[in-house]
Amino acid sequence: MVAYLAALKLVPWDDVIDAAPQIMSGASRLFSWIGVTRKTPKRVELEQATVDIVSLARTVHLLEGSIAELDEQLRASALHVKQLAEANVALIGMIGKHRIWLMALSLTTLLSLSVAIIFLYRTFT
Repeated sequence: MVAYLAALKLVPWDDVIDAAPQIMSGASRLFSWIGVTRKTPKRVELEQATVDIVSLARTVHLLEGSIAELDEQLRASALHVKQLAEANVALIGMIGKHRIWLMALSLTTLLSLSVAIIFLYRTFT
């Protein structure tokens, strides 16, 4: 637990919070680029004149299927990247709010402790 807190102290949170919108924008551009420019390739029909052309057509058909599957995986990956970027933005926002809340709580605790010490000092002197 202490190691996590030490690691969190080393993170430049201001830079992370400032960079979050850029990350989200980049993920959105990636998702839109993949959705717009990456079309599923059309299958080309070849005439089956000879045995060599038939085997080539089968190979092309298998390769087209592989390309379509990879294209679908690419789209799914881009969607996941976009979702992770959105979650990152939300997480950064919550961390920022918690940092402010933790600072206020720390100051309140410090003030309460100071009042208690002053009260105890005056009571016993």
